[in-house]
Amino acid sequence: MRIGPAVASTLGAVAAVAGCASLLSIPDRSLEWCDRAGNGHAFCEDFDHADAQAQWINASTAPDVANNVIVPSSDTPPNAIDISSAPLEADASVITGLLAADTSSRPLNHVHIEFDMRPVTVSLKTEGDTATGVGFFLFEADTFCLGLGLSPSGLGIIYLLNDECTVVGSAGVDGGFTAGTQGTTSVTLFPNSWIEGSWAHVTIDLKRNPDGSGVVSVSAPKIPGKFRDPPPIPPGSVPAEGTPTLAVAASIAGPSGPIELQFDNIAVDYLPN
Repeated sequence: MRIGPAVASTLGAVAAVAGCASLLSIPDRSLEWCDRAGNGHAFCEDFDHADAQAQWINASTAPDVANNVIVPSSDTPPNAIDISSAPLEADASVITGLLAADTSSRPLNHVHIEFDMRPVTVSLKTEGDTATGVGFFLFEADTFCLGLGLSPSGLGIIYLLNDECTVVGSAGVDGGFTAGTQGTTSVTLFPNSWIEGSWAHVTIDLKRNPDGSGVVSVSAPKIPGKFRDPPPIPPGSVPAEGTPTLAVAASIAGPSGPIELQFDNIAVDYLPN
Protein backbone atom coordinates (compact mmCIF):
# COMPACT_ATOMS: atom_id res chain seq x y z
CA MET A 1 0.00 0.00 0.00
CA ARG A 2 1.36 3.42 -0.99
CA ILE A 3 0.89 6.52 1.15
CA GLY A 4 -0.30 9.60 -0.73
CA PRO A 5 1.78 12.82 -0.67
CA ALA A 6 -0.65 14.64 1.66
CA VAL A 7 -0.66 11.79 4.19
CA ALA A 8 3.11 11.41 3.99
CA SER A 9 3.50 15.15 4.58
CA THR A 10 1.23 14.97 7.64
CA LEU A 11 3.14 12.02 9.06
CA GLY A 12 6.39 13.88 8.53
CA ALA A 13 5.03 16.92 10.35
CA VAL A 14 3.90 14.78 13.29
CA ALA A 15 7.32 13.16 13.48
CA ALA A 16 8.98 16.56 13.35
CA VAL A 17 6.77 17.89 16.16
CA ALA A 18 7.50 14.80 18.29
CA GLY A 19 11.19 15.23 17.66
CA CYS A 20 11.10 18.92 18.57
CA ALA A 21 9.10 18.16 21.73
CA SER A 22 11.82 15.74 22.75
CA LEU A 23 14.58 18.25 22.05
CA LEU A 24 12.74 21.00 23.95
CA SER A 25 12.08 18.66 26.93
CA ILE A 26 8.32 19.04 26.54
CA PRO A 27 6.64 16.08 28.28
CA ASP A 28 5.13 13.54 25.91
CA ARG A 29 1.45 13.38 26.94
CA SER A 30 0.61 10.54 24.55
CA LEU A 31 1.42 7.99 27.27
CA GLU A 32 -1.10 9.28 29.81
CA TRP A 33 -3.60 6.52 30.55
CA CYS A 34 -6.49 8.87 31.34
CA ASP A 35 -6.14 10.53 27.93
CA ARG A 36 -6.37 7.33 25.93
CA ALA A 37 -9.42 6.64 23.76
CA GLY A 38 -12.24 5.14 25.82
CA ASN A 39 -10.85 6.35 29.14
CA GLY A 40 -13.22 9.25 29.74
CA HIS A 41 -14.30 8.89 33.40
CA ALA A 42 -16.07 11.05 35.97
CA PHE A 43 -12.83 10.87 37.97
CA CYS A 44 -9.53 9.65 36.57
CA GLU A 45 -5.96 9.70 37.88
CA ASP A 46 -2.92 8.08 36.25
CA PHE A 47 -0.22 10.14 38.07
CA ASP A 48 1.43 10.77 34.69
CA HIS A 49 0.99 14.54 34.34
CA ALA A 50 3.26 17.21 35.74
CA ASP A 51 0.78 18.22 38.49
CA ALA A 52 -0.08 14.61 39.37
CA GLN A 53 -1.17 15.46 42.93
CA ALA A 54 -3.06 18.67 42.09
CA GLN A 55 -6.52 17.15 42.64
CA TRP A 56 -5.45 15.38 45.83
CA ILE A 57 -4.85 16.37 49.43
CA ASN A 58 -1.83 14.81 51.13
CA ALA A 59 -3.15 12.77 54.06
CA SER A 60 0.10 11.81 55.78
CA THR A 61 -0.01 12.12 59.57
CA ALA A 62 3.55 11.00 60.37
CA PRO A 63 5.97 11.59 57.46
CA ASP A 64 8.85 10.30 59.56
CA VAL A 65 7.15 6.87 59.68
CA ALA A 66 5.05 6.73 56.50
CA ASN A 67 5.20 8.53 53.19
CA ASN A 68 3.83 8.70 49.65
CA VAL A 69 5.80 9.61 46.53
CA ILE A 70 5.47 9.49 42.74
CA VAL A 71 7.60 6.66 41.32
CA PRO A 72 8.21 5.09 37.87
CA SER A 73 5.36 2.73 36.97
CA SER A 74 5.90 -0.77 35.65
CA ASP A 75 2.11 -0.96 35.05
CA THR A 76 1.42 1.82 32.57
CA PRO A 77 4.44 4.16 32.43
CA PRO A 78 5.55 6.69 33.26
CA ASN A 79 4.30 7.09 36.85
CA ALA A 80 2.46 5.56 39.80
CA ILE A 81 1.95 6.54 43.45
CA ASP A 82 3.96 4.64 46.07
CA ILE A 83 2.66 4.51 49.65
CA SER A 84 4.84 3.05 52.40
CA SER A 85 5.21 2.67 56.13
CA ALA A 86 8.01 1.57 58.45
CA PRO A 87 7.30 -1.31 60.89
CA LEU A 88 4.80 -0.46 63.63
CA GLU A 89 4.41 -1.72 67.19
CA ALA A 90 1.10 -3.20 68.34
CA ASP A 91 -0.08 0.07 69.90
CA ALA A 92 0.94 2.29 66.97
CA SER A 93 -1.00 3.43 63.91
CA VAL A 94 -0.46 5.80 61.01
CA ILE A 95 -2.15 6.98 57.85
CA THR A 96 -0.48 8.17 54.67
CA GLY A 97 -1.80 8.66 51.18
CA LEU A 98 -3.99 10.93 49.11
CA LEU A 99 -7.56 12.24 49.40
CA ALA A 100 -9.64 13.63 46.53
CA ALA A 101 -13.02 15.34 46.83
CA ASP A 102 -15.64 15.63 44.10
CA THR A 103 -17.40 18.95 44.74
CA SER A 104 -20.52 18.10 42.71
CA SER A 105 -23.41 15.91 43.84
CA ARG A 106 -23.42 12.54 42.11
CA PRO A 107 -26.17 9.92 41.72
CA LEU A 108 -25.26 6.72 43.54
CA ASN A 109 -27.52 4.30 41.66
CA HIS A 110 -24.51 2.54 40.18
CA VAL A 111 -20.94 3.43 41.17
CA HIS A 112 -18.13 1.73 39.26
CA ILE A 113 -14.55 1.98 40.55
CA GLU A 114 -11.37 0.52 39.05
CA PHE A 115 -7.70 0.82 39.95
CA ASP A 116 -4.40 -1.00 39.58
CA MET A 117 -2.54 -2.03 42.72
CA ARG A 118 0.88 -3.53 43.29
CA PRO A 119 1.80 -4.86 46.76
CA VAL A 120 5.56 -4.33 46.88
CA THR A 121 5.89 -5.43 50.51
CA VAL A 122 3.02 -6.54 52.76
CA SER A 123 4.33 -7.74 56.12
CA LEU A 124 1.30 -8.57 58.28
CA LYS A 125 1.53 -9.79 61.88
CA THR A 126 -0.59 -11.11 64.73
CA GLU A 127 0.42 -10.66 68.36
CA GLY A 128 -2.05 -12.20 70.81
CA ASP A 129 -5.48 -10.82 69.97
CA THR A 130 -4.07 -7.90 67.96
CA ALA A 131 -3.48 -8.13 64.21
CA THR A 132 -2.25 -5.82 61.50
CA GLY A 133 -4.93 -3.81 59.74
CA VAL A 134 -4.18 -2.03 56.46
CA GLY A 135 -6.95 0.06 54.90
CA PHE A 136 -5.86 1.08 51.42
CA PHE A 137 -8.95 2.32 49.59
CA LEU A 138 -12.02 4.22 50.79
CA PHE A 139 -14.96 5.69 48.85
CA GLU A 140 -17.26 7.99 50.81
CA ALA A 141 -20.52 9.62 49.75
CA ASP A 142 -21.90 11.62 52.68
CA THR A 143 -23.51 9.04 55.00
CA PHE A 144 -22.11 5.91 53.36
CA CYS A 145 -18.57 4.58 52.95
CA LEU A 146 -17.08 1.44 51.51
CA GLY A 147 -13.44 0.47 51.82
CA LEU A 148 -10.96 -2.28 51.13
CA GLY A 149 -8.32 -3.49 53.52
CA LEU A 150 -5.82 -6.20 54.33
CA SER A 151 -5.35 -8.19 57.51
CA PRO A 152 -3.62 -11.50 58.27
CA SER A 153 -6.93 -13.22 57.43
CA GLY A 154 -7.03 -11.78 53.93
CA LEU A 155 -8.44 -9.07 51.70
CA GLY A 156 -11.65 -7.61 53.06
CA ILE A 157 -14.36 -5.06 52.41
CA ILE A 158 -15.79 -2.66 54.97
CA TYR A 159 -19.10 -0.77 54.93
CA LEU A 160 -19.59 2.19 57.23
CA LEU A 161 -23.27 3.07 57.38
CA ASN A 162 -25.34 6.11 58.26
CA ASP A 163 -23.81 8.26 61.01
CA GLU A 164 -20.81 5.94 61.39
CA CYS A 165 -19.36 7.43 58.21
CA THR A 166 -17.22 10.49 58.88
CA VAL A 167 -15.32 12.74 56.52
CA VAL A 168 -12.33 10.86 55.14
CA GLY A 169 -9.18 11.80 57.01
CA SER A 170 -10.95 13.40 59.98
CA ALA A 171 -11.46 10.22 61.99
CA GLY A 172 -7.90 10.07 63.27
CA VAL A 173 -5.13 7.74 62.25
CA ASP A 174 -7.45 4.83 61.44
CA GLY A 175 -8.87 6.88 58.58
CA GLY A 176 -12.29 5.31 59.03
CA PHE A 177 -11.15 1.75 58.39
CA THR A 178 -11.54 0.33 61.89
CA ALA A 179 -14.41 -2.15 62.02
CA GLY A 180 -16.52 -3.34 64.93
CA THR A 181 -18.57 -0.22 65.69
CA GLN A 182 -22.34 -0.06 65.35
CA GLY A 183 -23.42 0.27 61.72
CA THR A 184 -20.22 -1.25 60.37
CA THR A 185 -19.91 -4.44 58.35
CA SER A 186 -16.49 -5.99 57.75
CA VAL A 187 -15.90 -9.26 55.94
CA THR A 188 -12.94 -11.09 54.46
CA LEU A 189 -13.50 -11.58 50.75
CA PHE A 190 -10.46 -13.67 49.99
CA PRO A 191 -7.49 -15.13 51.90
CA ASN A 192 -4.20 -13.36 51.27
CA SER A 193 -3.01 -14.49 47.87
CA TRP A 194 -1.33 -11.32 46.71
CA ILE A 195 1.67 -11.93 44.52
CA GLU A 196 4.15 -9.39 45.82
CA GLY A 197 5.69 -7.37 43.04
CA SER A 198 2.82 -7.99 40.58
CA TRP A 199 0.09 -5.59 39.51
CA ALA A 200 -3.56 -6.55 40.05
CA HIS A 201 -6.51 -4.75 38.46
CA VAL A 202 -9.23 -4.29 41.10
CA THR A 203 -12.86 -3.50 40.30
CA ILE A 204 -15.51 -2.44 42.83
CA ASP A 205 -19.13 -2.16 41.70
CA LEU A 206 -21.90 -0.72 43.91
CA LYS A 207 -25.55 -0.94 42.83
CA ARG A 208 -28.22 0.81 44.89
CA ASN A 209 -31.78 -0.50 45.17
CA PRO A 210 -34.83 1.82 45.48
CA ASP A 211 -35.06 1.10 49.24
CA GLY A 212 -31.50 2.31 49.83
CA SER A 213 -30.05 -1.19 50.13
CA GLY A 214 -27.17 -2.15 47.92
CA VAL A 215 -25.12 -4.89 46.37
CA VAL A 216 -21.34 -4.69 46.02
CA SER A 217 -19.17 -6.87 43.83
CA VAL A 218 -15.37 -6.95 43.92
CA SER A 219 -13.03 -8.59 41.43
CA ALA A 220 -9.29 -8.87 40.95
CA PRO A 221 -8.64 -11.48 38.23
CA LYS A 222 -4.88 -11.74 38.80
CA ILE A 223 -5.31 -12.78 42.43
CA PRO A 224 -5.46 -16.59 42.45
CA GLY A 225 -8.79 -18.16 43.40
CA LYS A 226 -12.32 -16.82 43.71
CA PHE A 227 -13.65 -13.97 45.81
CA ARG A 228 -16.47 -14.46 48.27
CA ASP A 229 -19.52 -12.33 47.55
CA PRO A 230 -19.71 -9.34 49.91
CA PRO A 231 -22.81 -9.24 52.15
CA PRO A 232 -25.74 -7.06 51.00
CA ILE A 233 -25.96 -3.50 52.30
CA PRO A 234 -29.01 -2.98 54.56
CA PRO A 235 -32.00 -0.88 53.37
CA GLY A 236 -31.75 2.84 53.98
CA SER A 237 -27.93 2.80 54.04
CA VAL A 238 -26.99 4.13 50.59
CA PRO A 239 -28.28 7.63 49.79
CA ALA A 240 -29.69 8.34 46.32
CA GLU A 241 -26.95 10.89 45.75
CA GLY A 242 -23.92 12.25 47.53
CA THR A 243 -20.76 14.32 47.28
CA PRO A 244 -18.03 11.69 46.92
CA THR A 245 -14.60 11.64 48.50
CA LEU A 246 -11.92 9.16 47.55
CA ALA A 247 -8.95 8.00 49.64
CA VAL A 248 -6.03 6.04 48.23
CA ALA A 249 -3.93 5.49 51.29
CA ALA A 250 -2.26 3.19 53.74
CA SER A 251 -4.16 3.40 57.02
CA ILE A 252 -2.11 1.01 59.13
CA ALA A 253 -2.66 -0.30 62.66
CA GLY A 254 0.24 -2.26 64.15
CA PRO A 255 1.74 -4.69 64.77
CA SER A 256 3.19 -4.77 61.28
CA GLY A 257 6.40 -5.12 59.39
CA PRO A 258 7.15 -2.76 56.50
CA ILE A 259 4.23 -1.98 54.18
CA GLU A 260 4.63 -0.66 50.63
CA LEU A 261 1.80 -0.42 48.10
CA GLN A 262 1.66 1.17 44.64
CA PHE A 263 -1.41 2.45 42.78
CA ASP A 264 -2.04 3.50 39.20
CA ASN A 265 -4.95 4.26 36.84
CA ILE A 266 -7.74 5.10 39.30
CA ALA A 267 -11.15 5.65 37.68
CA VAL A 268 -14.65 6.27 39.08
CA ASP A 269 -17.89 6.39 37.10
CA TYR A 270 -21.53 7.02 38.03
CA LEU A 271 -23.72 4.89 35.77
CA PRO A 272 -27.45 4.21 35.26
CA ASN A 273 -28.59 1.27 37.38
